[in-house]
Amino acid sequence: LLCSTPYLQLFIYQQQQHMYANWIGEISLPDLHRGLALVLQAVEQTGSSKLLNDNRFLTSLPVALEAWHNTDGMARLFRAGMHYVAWVYAADAQARMLADEAIERNDWPLTLSFEEYDVAIDWLQSMP
Repeated sequence: LLCSTPYLQLFIYQQQQHMYANWIGEISLPDLHRGLALVLQAVEQTGSSKLLNDNRFLTSLPVALEAWHNTDGMARLFRAGMHYVAWVYAADAQARMLADEAIERNDWPLTLSFEEYDVAIDWLQSMP
């Protein structure tokens, strides 16, 4: 366990060579900024280039589209060394739409969205 907050748990799985971000509950814009900073710090500290971004336990993401774009999270992850992201969708429609926006706006890191955790982890582990 790299860190644990009420809205985010970060793990590093050395054997599988990826980081795991588990987003939890309602994520406000300040929580999103703090969480992104924690993920970026962990990427820089661990050198991990693969991320399983798990939104299954995220219940709400009440963030405006413009504010979401302004976080520039995917580009910042790529600059920090992240190359592959498996993004497991939340049930929340707003969170799903924001995930799709982030994926569509950025070519790197290579990011695919998934409905199922097991399929996401299989894809991530198949990446170099």
